[in-house]
Amino acid sequence: MSRNQCRLPRLAKRLVNVSVVLSLLALALHLRAQDQTIAQMIHTSWTGRDGAPQGITALAQTRDGILWIGGISGLFTFDGVNFAPFNPKPGSPSLPVSPIRFLFVSKSGELWVSPFHGAAICIHGGEAQLYGRVEGDHLDVIGQVQQDASGILWSVLNEKHLVRLGFDGIWHEVANPTRSSGHVSKLYIDSNNTQWVVEDNLLYTRPQGETEFIATTVNVYGPAKIVEDPDRSLWVMGEGPTPAGAVNLQHVDRVGRRLFAPQVYGQINTILVAPDDSLWVNKNEELQRFSARAISRDYSGPRKNDSDFYRLKNGPTAYGLQALLSDADGNMWIGGMGGLDRFEHANLVPALPGTKVGAWHSCVDSQGEVWVIDADDQLFVIKNGQTSLIHSWKGPSNLFCGQEKRGIWRFSCSNRVPPVHSRGRGELHSESPP
Repeated sequence: MSRNQCRLPRLAKRLVNVSVVLSLLALALHLRAQDQTIAQMIHTSWTGRDGAPQGITALAQTRDGILWIGGISGLFTFDGVNFAPFNPKPGSPSLPVSPIRFLFVSKSGELWVSPFHGAAICIHGGEAQLYGRVEGDHLDVIGQVQQDASGILWSVLNEKHLVRLGFDGIWHEVANPTRSSGHVSKLYIDSNNTQWVVEDNLLYTRPQGETEFIATTVNVYGPAKIVEDPDRSLWVMGEGPTPAGAVNLQHVDRVGRRLFAPQVYGQINTILVAPDDSLWVNKNEELQRFSARAISRDYSGPRKNDSDFYRLKNGPTAYGLQALLSDADGNMWIGGMGGLDRFEHANLVPALPGTKVGAWHSCVDSQGEVWVIDADDQLFVIKNGQTSLIHSWKGPSNLFCGQEKRGIWRFSCSNRVPPVHSRGRGELHSESPP
């Protein structure tokens, strides 16, 4: 005989089921708005069999929604269905034959492409234009294009000179932080129009209106990455290798003073702040995500449970992860040596993870709380996205939520077990049937 022997009247059961569905949908939307672990998100992969380019090194999205992919095989586009190598419209110059290192979308929507060697490329409306004329030094590579608040484009020439694109279409040299030809591993312009430069493993800052760079106390080793947090602080990483005692992930305020940063072990390839303010860290075959609470400057509670790991197991895309992108819909894209991965927020996530298949019973009380008895005869209550275990029994049972009186009634199919009435979370009383 089925365990579900005690049934509500057909009409009442139908109404309760509708209420449960609506409540669970509301719960799902609430969970979506809050943190989701990477494992709870919808994961889709594209490999060479799907037409995805291999050896992806950079990702960007333009205003038309097109995803641009740079890699060792050149520049590609992806419309969500088809991958295609980019070929500029007739009349445009031929693109350099070189792997792609950086992609940048300007405020006016142009895509700037920085190959590993050769001139920078500006793409707009399918047309391409090369910007390879430089003042001073010879051209080897133009990289790390950035744009200031006035619309002027900045870049790094040959990894040792800061340059600015003039109205004449020529890259003009400007003074480096050290006023010498050191190794410049990063240029970044933040939302305050402050310039940040990593030269010879040291981070410098130049606020808007200032002519000189100011040295911070932050050392950054190897190829660097800088991303901005919604509170306008900055996350800074270096791929290393780092000397003994140095860290590869750092957090600074808008003037370059150190803030709290979680410790990340191993080499970091890239970082990104997601739309939900969480911090994503890419570590070759592994993704690590720190919740907004875990990286908050004002949070003083335990942080060890506020990050999660996701390893891309047993798949062609699961190695050499190099690029991270958050698109206009809040989806996370990861590019690597084997192809492309996407993580989307799930509309429905498990409210009771780890429970087994079987006879379940649920109802919604007058306060909008969802009450559930699972296949193990455990009573849970779900409120504001949080699940709490209330009680456990032995033997089959059913559940009813009273509407006028805030009561939760559990009916046993065995006469030896009395009905139970809950008048509050954690308060269980045996009573006669209502």
